[in-house]
Amino acid sequence: MLASIWGGIKTLSAYLWPFIYRPFNFLVIVPLRFFGKFFYAWWVNNHQQSHNFLIGISAFLTVITLVFGGYWTVHTFDLLNQADKARIELEDLKVKKRNMESSSISLNLTEIKKPKRGMIIEVEIVNSGQSSIKFNLNNNPLKVYEVEASGDEIGANKIYYPQYYSALGMMDQDEPSEFRTEVTLLIGAKKTLSYVITVDDEPKLYYITFEAGHDNTVASEPNSNWFASKYYEMK
Repeated sequence: MLASIWGGIKTLSAYLWPFIYRPFNFLVIVPLRFFGKFFYAWWVNNHQQSHNFLIGISAFLTVITLVFGGYWTVHTFDLLNQADKARIELEDLKVKKRNMESSSISLNLTEIKKPKRGMIIEVEIVNSGQSSIKFNLNNNPLKVYEVEASGDEIGANKIYYPQYYSALGMMDQDEPSEFRTEVTLLIGAKKTLSYVITVDDEPKLYYITFEAGHDNTVASEPNSNWFASKYYEMK
């Protein structure tokens, strides 16, 4: 049985082979032989030019590879640099935010009666952040308003602008007093800025504000400053 099947397959193959071989030989083998002979003859006759051509192609591909590799290196380095810059800025912002959240400012007042009636104002600043903080004391950060109120409407009859002095001059010698334009708080430091003013003898209500600019060691919105305020009644 197997022998008869195998014989049938051989007979069929022998019958179909001329129909397969001839088209294959004409469409594949003959063109390959033709182009092979043509390329070989061209290579023999133009060996030096062919060699130079291949060298040129190789050099061109090398240049393309170097250019692409250089671009990829620069691009990758730029991306890494941007990532590092963003990470540093984020860490810096976190430190500034912690500095803002962990630092405080408060006002304490003491009434005086001699030599004239007035008040001592102490601005207490605490730096519990992770870096030093510098406060700008220009533009009169401390203001004392003599309050005039009617219902929910409020205004000022007079405004005092005390300074934070570092040295007092002799008045009888017309020596000018010296005042500080900035103050720096180190990490973990607490500093008290003392001011003094004299006021009228009559009982009155005063509104005291302290508003100072700061450096870039704390996170802030545009035009934001350290601010503290307090009402005080002189009886």
